[in-house]
Amino acid sequence: MSIVNFAPAFALEDARRMVKDLYSLNGVLEQLPSERDQNFLVTTESGERYVLKIANSTEDYAMLEAQNQAMDHVAKHEQLLPLIVRSQKGEKIETIRAMDGGTHFVRLVTYLPGIPMGNVKRHTPELLFDLGQKLARLNQALLGFDHPALHRDFYWDFANGVHVITKNINLVYDKELRRMVTSLTECIEKITAPLLPGLRKSTIHNDANDFNILLGGGEDIFSRNQNVIGFIDLGDLIHGTTVGDLAIAIAYAILNKPQPLETAAEIVKGYHSVIPLTEDEIAALFGLISMRLCMSVCIAAEQQMNQPGNGYLG
Repeated sequence: MSIVNFAPAFALEDARRMVKDLYSLNGVLEQLPSERDQNFLVTTESGERYVLKIANSTEDYAMLEAQNQAMDHVAKHEQLLPLIVRSQKGEKIETIRAMDGGTHFVRLVTYLPGIPMGNVKRHTPELLFDLGQKLARLNQALLGFDHPALHRDFYWDFANGVHVITKNINLVYDKELRRMVTSLTECIEKITAPLLPGLRKSTIHNDANDFNILLGGGEDIFSRNQNVIGFIDLGDLIHGTTVGDLAIAIAYAILNKPQPLETAAEIVKGYHSVIPLTEDEIAALFGLISMRLCMSVCIAAEQQMNQPGNGYLG
């Protein structure tokens, strides 16, 4: 059974009580999209905003602890991630029980003001360069951070990419799409996979898709929402291939772009200006971008089979 089948399903009123009981906050709540957890935007009576995060019932406490510590660690170097908010009891992670008897871990984090990149139609070269730079700065801040929970067997890890694709490829019903994924995977196995063991490893965000990248800044028409404010959702945090974060960001940024190579080049230039890429990382980049897109297609096919009514997965 897929992990998404264990996602929490609390009503707005339940979440409102949690915020009041655990954090002594009153306000208006709005549910946010999530793959396997449940998130609520909390706007207090005074206008402060937070995000209530209710974890999947299968989530490991140590993994949430690792995310919290990563946020604390990055905050010493960069202001690119939300910050954890302690409960009334002084806890960073609380535990609540659902109606079905299952337990879920709960956290409250600060709200990063900004608009998801996926909701901003205009992506200037300056924005793409800034994305590369900010992502590299996040990677740089994470270089000194590690936690045992991050060394895990995770289906979104590039190390599992080929296995995940081949396992689920037959669930992709579109024949042309399935053919493209199969062809790309054959190239990945021959060219990219042999390079992976030799690439740099570190703690990475691992899900810098265009809805986990927040934009803002600028007052005029040209510069408005053309700066990266920060990154959200550390649920896929892992100790993995460092350049993987760059590949993931590019994979989503180039979708529906008329000139995808130019888009990718601007992001790479920004990243390279902060963390110079090695020759092997450059050689592996195209394959990693392709692998992420193929993984996304195949994992989505599996999740839609398990939860056909989940609009987030559509």
